[in-house]
Amino acid sequence: MRPVPSADRTLVVQRFQLAATASVFMGAKLNESADRFFDTIARVGAEDPAVFDDVIALVEGLARQAYHPMMLAAEALAGCLLRSDDFAPVVRGWAHRPHPRARTAAVAAYSKASDFDRAKVDVDTLAELIVRLDAAPGDADKVTRSYLGRIACKLRDTDDGARLIELMAGRGPEFRIQAAHAIASDLSTEPPERHLEVLRAMTPIPLSNAEPPRRYFWLFLSLIYDADPSVARDAQYALQLIRTSWPELWNRFVNFRGRVMADAPAVDGIAAPPGPYATDAAAAVDAALADLRARTGREWTRDELARLTHHDLARSEDPAPDSRGVLFALRAPRESNQQWGVLTWDPDLLDQDQQAEAAGEEPIRAVGSPRLFLSYRWSHAVDTSGGLDFFAGALFGRGYDLVFDRDPRHLDKHLTAYDVLLLLYGCTHFVPLLTDELVDYLAGPPRTGKTPIDLEMELARTLEAEGRLRWLPTRLDSPWPSDELFPTRLFQVVATFPDGRREESEPMERIRVRAALARARAIRDVVSVEVHDVTPSA
Repeated sequence: MRPVPSADRTLVVQRFQLAATASVFMGAKLNESADRFFDTIARVGAEDPAVFDDVIALVEGLARQAYHPMMLAAEALAGCLLRSDDFAPVVRGWAHRPHPRARTAAVAAYSKASDFDRAKVDVDTLAELIVRLDAAPGDADKVTRSYLGRIACKLRDTDDGARLIELMAGRGPEFRIQAAHAIASDLSTEPPERHLEVLRAMTPIPLSNAEPPRRYFWLFLSLIYDADPSVARDAQYALQLIRTSWPELWNRFVNFRGRVMADAPAVDGIAAPPGPYATDAAAAVDAALADLRARTGREWTRDELARLTHHDLARSEDPAPDSRGVLFALRAPRESNQQWGVLTWDPDLLDQDQQAEAAGEEPIRAVGSPRLFLSYRWSHAVDTSGGLDFFAGALFGRGYDLVFDRDPRHLDKHLTAYDVLLLLYGCTHFVPLLTDELVDYLAGPPRTGKTPIDLEMELARTLEAEGRLRWLPTRLDSPWPSDELFPTRLFQVVATFPDGRREESEPMERIRVRAALARARAIRDVVSVEVHDVTPSA
């Protein structure tokens, strides 16, 4: 790279000062001085990127009326970035400068570039900036946060957009507000502004006016019920934007709000696997095992997974504190049912199990008893979501050993979707709950990425082929489990003595088993105590 004469750098500064002065008086109007500035900085900056530091330093030093000069600098940088990735380090450098105007200009440059080429947006830099700004809230970066929310909205239909939105939704109130607007805004009605000739000559990417993907439904609901009044208020305003742009989606939110509890749980994170979903079930299991080894220091094999428990997988903190929607979705149906006087999970039995776990007791695993993995498609319909929770709670009350991601005994264990997948190895039956949503999903076109339900079904097919698991598809026409398919389980506590003699309790329902176990273990000279499932065969 040849040295750039100081006269060229001086010329850049002079032309920026002229264009900046014109922008203050002319605002959004086009002016030749801005184009001359861009042509000069694009030429000089290609040889010496440090000239961009000269320009942004001028912006940082302005005592007042800095907005239009700052946007001029941002648009010029966006134009350079769209021409060549060689300018990418400049944008990252501005994003890391200590002055808020430099950060705003960097994010505005990414925003402008995203109108024409989304690949120019460095999502890692934006994610790091969100975390950094969240640690120092205040008005200095108010415009920066607004542009971050705008970029997230533009990328909303992509994995990068979801990453930014969920990251913001898991941060402080100022970023949660941005997340709500990123979900709810329809930018297709706002054509991008282009002040420089270099951008006016480009064709912007058309923004879709399709309603936000269903992945945001629960996340947006959690923001409507946010514990911070300012977030909840702005989310309510954002809901009115949805009403204008997507009336059917607004109806779904309103219908759900009419049934969901008035005091929704404050949630801080989701139980979702870090990073993108695995390409197949084997890769997901490998990732979950590697994570489990790293957390526990123990080498786990696939053969050992049949004995794996929720307690083994429990985490001390949420692995994904950057989102709230999933945990809200896990808790909301049960609490909605309770609000309407429907007790879906037996509180006495829940209390028994939770007290036993707190005392260090192993979960009850009855010999010969089925263990059910409930697989389902999340629903935006309150009746369907409540019905799923009712169905699972009824099975629990009938004594079934369940793997169900809404199980209230395990919501505070911070399990990821991959953690739950590992529990499938210890199940005897895979139970797809055939709601209309699941049927439509399975009948839909092939998907490029695999969601947790895809991975569950793929692993269940593998385990079935190995003879380790049976499928039990169940149409959810009623929230009540079929008595024929799911009879109430009966158990017997069996105590064995040194001479081989056995004492067997009378058959009993699950609620009485722990007390019977305690009595049997207290018998003198008892060698072992087991629980057997003695439910009569149909």
